[in-house]
Amino acid sequence: MDSEALVAEQKAAHRQALAERDPRRSAALLEAALARWPDNAHLATSAAVAAGRRGDRSTARRLFQRILDRWPGHYAAHAAWAGVEARAGDVRRARALYAAAADADPRNPTLLAAWAAAERRAGDAAAAAALCRRALALDPGHGPALQGLALAAATAEDAPAARAAFQSATELQPCHAPTWQARPWTLDPGGAWALLEWRAGDYRAAARLFRAGAAVAPPHAPLLCAWARVEAARGRQPLARRLFRRALAADPGHTQSLLGLGLLEARGGNAAAADALFRAGLAAQPTNAQLLHAAAQLAAARAQPDEARRLLGVLLRAHSANGHAWVALARLEQEAGRADAAAAALARGMRCAPAAGGLRAFEAAAAAAEAAGQRTDARALWADGADAGGPPRAAARLLRGWAGFEKRCGDLDAAAGLFAEAAGAAPSDERTWLQWGLLERRRGDVGRARACFRSGVAAAPADPYLYQAWALLEAGAADVLAARGVFRAGHDACPRNAPLAMEWALLEAAAGDAQRARRLFAAGARLKPPHVPLLEAAAVFEARQGDAAAAAAWRARAEAAEERAARPALALGAAELHEP
Repeated sequence: MDSEALVAEQKAAHRQALAERDPRRSAALLEAALARWPDNAHLATSAAVAAGRRGDRSTARRLFQRILDRWPGHYAAHAAWAGVEARAGDVRRARALYAAAADADPRNPTLLAAWAAAERRAGDAAAAAALCRRALALDPGHGPALQGLALAAATAEDAPAARAAFQSATELQPCHAPTWQARPWTLDPGGAWALLEWRAGDYRAAARLFRAGAAVAPPHAPLLCAWARVEAARGRQPLARRLFRRALAADPGHTQSLLGLGLLEARGGNAAAADALFRAGLAAQPTNAQLLHAAAQLAAARAQPDEARRLLGVLLRAHSANGHAWVALARLEQEAGRADAAAAALARGMRCAPAAGGLRAFEAAAAAAEAAGQRTDARALWADGADAGGPPRAAARLLRGWAGFEKRCGDLDAAAGLFAEAAGAAPSDERTWLQWGLLERRRGDVGRARACFRSGVAAAPADPYLYQAWALLEAGAADVLAARGVFRAGHDACPRNAPLAMEWALLEAAAGDAQRARRLFAAGARLKPPHVPLLEAAAVFEARQGDAAAAAAWRARAEAAEERAARPALALGAAELHEP
């Protein structure tokens, strides 16, 4: 066979292996091709990447090292190896490999953008931004680098810079769908990519951007998936379900859409549909960490601990540096009464990178120590977790947990100081402002509590809990006018929030304005799904007003709403979902 025909045959075998959707079949084809042509660096690189994706890092490292022994300056092997290590949470090794790749090919903006993404996921927004700027110096219109610069700014809590960068990115690359997908998250400054902790913010602007991105770009599963998550977070499950299905029509194997739709079904009580989605994903990607984690959570919620433990075992054999999985395993061991096994799992989790769930392990270990009455040990674990650093929001979450611990110990001053640290770590995380404000209200410092709630509303203008807490603070201070103003602002920002309408109605009832209270109860009752506490509160209100017939009608509506209630949602934990 002449050399051209040989090259063509090798390329055809390579393409066939990469086109295979079943990762096990793809790996088998790559291994067979590599056995025939062991000196083909492209085949070896793809085989190594495939090994890394199925969690076999030892094979991946052996193959990568063989390539580099033969071709020391092979930038693609360095870069691919770096990606494998970054996905496994080995930030230090990934950084060294990316640097070697950049030395071998210093004018490659795609390589620099990939390195930047790894740094951002590891929590180093400054390094990510610097790498994106290097990439843009080589190619000012490079879409992933433009997007990466904006995401780095969002990670660093610099909302104006993030917004400006996304604006530039969409103007320079209007058909780069991932940028449209990312951009709405920055409208709420600390957003980025977390669905289960997404805050609506300026929903209308976000929806416009989703629609614009979907219009100018070809069908793009991550864009549609992100949009679906937003709608799910707003309680618009039918629309979210349609968007997830559109995403899966565009890419049937899109992990985030399978996860998102599966979690949507699980939380709606449809465990069978969720299980089918997770199994469909795992059939194609048997070692995908997020699918395994979600499937394990579902099994645990369905009282199937053995299946949950099996799934977590598969996950941890493939991804031993996944702190979230170690925490989930520790929870199973605790529920089974195996305290030593739970402690060992948490010890492994605490050795994981902060961005890979390591901080969650510190939180869980501290909670376990507190539950055992070991407050000194618990405090030391909280401190060790805080010293570990990590992404701003993860660090803020840990500090809030520590503050809650100190509050339970009775040291409110220490708790307030920790909330202040959390606010400094992630100023746009509204949960810190809410919890800090509630603490200050408990301490009797109305002014400081008000300032906390005001900062929280500035960070998350569509969070109903902040408005409710702030309004109740003003009502408790006997300032009905101020409380009414906060409730009105909250209702304007969150018109579909029945609990907020109920609290406002109760305020008006207590203030003696029965007509306004009645209008608010009626408005809240029109929202879907029905909010049973509001219906019950309206019944009590009418009974106190002396209208027995109206009270009976409200009670009947409350009972009917309870009977029509959907099956209880499964108590799934918050799986860590990230865009690929």
